[in-house]
Amino acid sequence: MLIWMVYYVLLTIIGTIAMRVDKRRAILGQYRVSEKRLLTIGLLGGGLGIAYGARKYRHKTTRFSFMYGAPLMTLLHGVIWTTLLIQGGMI
Repeated sequence: MLIWMVYYVLLTIIGTIAMRVDKRRAILGQYRVSEKRLLTIGLLGGGLGIAYGARKYRHKTTRFSFMYGAPLMTLLHGVIWTTLLIQGGMI
C-alpha cells in the first residue's frame, strides 16, 4: 500500500511541475508540453497535480478537460481505490 501512496504523491508532483513547465514555456514562446501528455499524467494518477498546477499557475483554466477532467480523474482513482480496499477487507 505504501508503494501506491508514494506513486500517487510522485505523480501529483510530476503533474504540478509539468503544468509549471508548460506555463513557463508558453510565456517564453518555446516548444510546449502537449495536452495529451498532461492529460496522460492525470489519467495515470496525477490528476490532483494537474488540477492544482492549473489553478496555481493560472494555466489552461479555460480548458474544460483541465478544469473538470483532471479533478474527475482524481475522483475516479479515489472511487476505484476505495472499492478495492472495501472488497479486500481493508476498510
